[in-house]
Amino acid sequence: MSINKFRILIIEDESEISDTLIEELYKYGNSIDITLAENVKEALTIIKDTPFFDLITLDLQIPSDKGKLDQKPEHGLSILAECQEYAKGTPVIILTGTGTEDMIDEFLGYSNRHKIWFDNNKYSTISYVSKVNTDKFFKKIEDIYNSVKKLFEIELQTSESLPIEHDRLIRMFTKSQSAVFTKVKTIGGGLSGVKVYALEVFNEQGHVIIKTIAKCGKMDEVNEDANNYEKYINRLDQSVTPRKIIKINYGAKSNSGVFYGLVTNYDFSYFGATKENKNNSSIRESIKEILKPWHSAKTQHRTKIIEIRRSLVSDKIAQKLVEKYDLSWVTEIEEILFQSTKSCYHGDLHGENILIDTSGNTSTLIDYGDVNEGASTIDPITLECSFLFHPDGLDNKGWPTIENLNNWEDLEKYIEGCPIPDEISFCRKWTEELSVGKRDIGACLYAYALRQLKYPDTDKSLALALLNTSRRIILEQT
Repeated sequence: MSINKFRILIIEDESEISDTLIEELYKYGNSIDITLAENVKEALTIIKDTPFFDLITLDLQIPSDKGKLDQKPEHGLSILAECQEYAKGTPVIILTGTGTEDMIDEFLGYSNRHKIWFDNNKYSTISYVSKVNTDKFFKKIEDIYNSVKKLFEIELQTSESLPIEHDRLIRMFTKSQSAVFTKVKTIGGGLSGVKVYALEVFNEQGHVIIKTIAKCGKMDEVNEDANNYEKYINRLDQSVTPRKIIKINYGAKSNSGVFYGLVTNYDFSYFGATKENKNNSSIRESIKEILKPWHSAKTQHRTKIIEIRRSLVSDKIAQKLVEKYDLSWVTEIEEILFQSTKSCYHGDLHGENILIDTSGNTSTLIDYGDVNEGASTIDPITLECSFLFHPDGLDNKGWPTIENLNNWEDLEKYIEGCPIPDEISFCRKWTEELSVGKRDIGACLYAYALRQLKYPDTDKSLALALLNTSRRIILEQT
């Protein structure tokens, strides 16, 4: 599948109409990719399973399945409803017959007009044309084709292939900045398909006009990231946190992108700086300083360990993990009541979500999808343990040993043989500064270690050893 093609899904059962439309579209040459669906069943399968379309055209009067003669507008409306679920960002042009316009009023209420492809044209996300007005129908498609085609004039430089939805989003962002060339570097990604990119955007004169962090993925997750930025990140010092530039919700099927501007030239992630021996005490302290407004407002409260666990692992997943790894003792400790600190926290503070400027000894945070209010101690414990579990974390497989992990709470014994003692010691000291006591620490360690069991590529022996350690820490305080 070529990314630089206009991709259109035609949902039409009348061959006379579809043949005419396809013939008209092929006048554009090989820069177009056409998919045809002739019934509801076929259309729904394609909409759900095909990664991407720039445009969907929909005839309301189509049959439910191949060989059926039960054409009725309700079938087309059911497809339109699925488009809103699985392809919300893709414009839909509806072909209507006599008396069917009134039936789509409800869906037209969800339509918006946007400069979807960031040229001078605004398009409705849901529109309709009468079947008898084919000239208007073809003109709508031609205008959209020309808008999408302009995106292909933008150059993207990347060392790896991008998902087509993310390719479109980055091109649209580049165009929104009146730029022509963007360097793309993948700096993170989750199991759900959400990816984080570092972008350098250039104008026609070859000058970098903006450096950004882009998060692209499913709409719900990207919208949560953007909403958390507005709710929580704005409380932090704006001089050391990225500023939100734009969120793009249309033109990429069910994907969105949120783009944050960087004010400093960050040259490493925290993991990368550690591996290159570029970290120092000033950089480490700068990480704490970023989150200081959150932690300065922390409070204490009584809570149960189960509530800390729920902030990282749902009840449903926890039950599966307990059964799979024979963790029957979990029920015993989760009902224990203890004193905990509470504040805003990042929620996924691993080393790839911290960017480092080694020349200025500063740092910044990215990826806000898990930002919330809860146990303050989660962040430093996550950062410390991410060296063990994140794929970009610690390269040295000789540490920690199970014996090290069994002595986790004794820092001196834990870091015996550790290749990065300064990083581990920094995280541990930070944890102790934020916590009320050892049970607070044990509860957060327990929640973090349990979460590692749900990921397919983590070292389960390390996670289980940390779980046993967390259990001991918690029970020793009774």
